[in-house]
Amino acid sequence: MRRTDSYAGVSDLEHQVRTHLREGSSVATYGTTINHGTGKGTASLLLGICSLLAGWTLIAPILGLVLGAMSRSDEPFARGRAGWGIVLNLLAMLGWILAGILLLAAGAGWAIGEVNLGALFGR
Repeated sequence: MRRTDSYAGVSDLEHQVRTHLREGSSVATYGTTINHGTGKGTASLLLGICSLLAGWTLIAPILGLVLGAMSRSDEPFARGRAGWGIVLNLLAMLGWILAGILLLAAGAGWAIGEVNLGALFGR
């Protein structure tokens, strides 16, 4: 088989592939690669850990909860990380809420102790 000038220096296999493609046939593929994204679940878990250990405020746990809930529905390979992220973020949120309630209660108790109620009611 004699080659034309356009295929000079090309191996026989490559020549066959080019001829095959030029005739309109498609090349068989070996399957597509699937991206198993786990970014949201991982981010939720890390925000939960950092919220508990570093004492991050209320914004980070809320963001971690949202990312965890999104990951549970979108990323089947990150369900475990998303679940733990949700649990840790809820614990961090509850800790901040309880700390706020205790701080308000202590402040209210201190304020009540400082006020002279007898003078306030005219006694």
